[in-house]
Amino acid sequence: PLSLIYLFYQAYYLPIKDRRNLSVLVNALVHRLITEDGSHKSDKLLRATGVEFDVDGKPFRVSTNKEVFVCAGSVLSFVVV
Repeated sequence: PLSLIYLFYQAYYLPIKDRRNLSVLVNALVHRLITEDGSHKSDKLLRATGVEFDVDGKPFRVSTNKEVFVCAGSVLSFVVV
């Protein structure tokens, strides 16, 4: 329901929307998470270091040394996972 979407928007997005280190893209289609092995030898997990995606048909690739946060909707969310 739209009321739940607004509650999440109000609770999570509004308090941080003016941060310089936050970019929110809409209508972006993620193709691939860029990963690398964990930083510790005992770590068997992969670490996301970037994302490849399209916006209006134009391809982009971004990477970071910090965090990758991907939020997916119900349509095509299996593509991200």
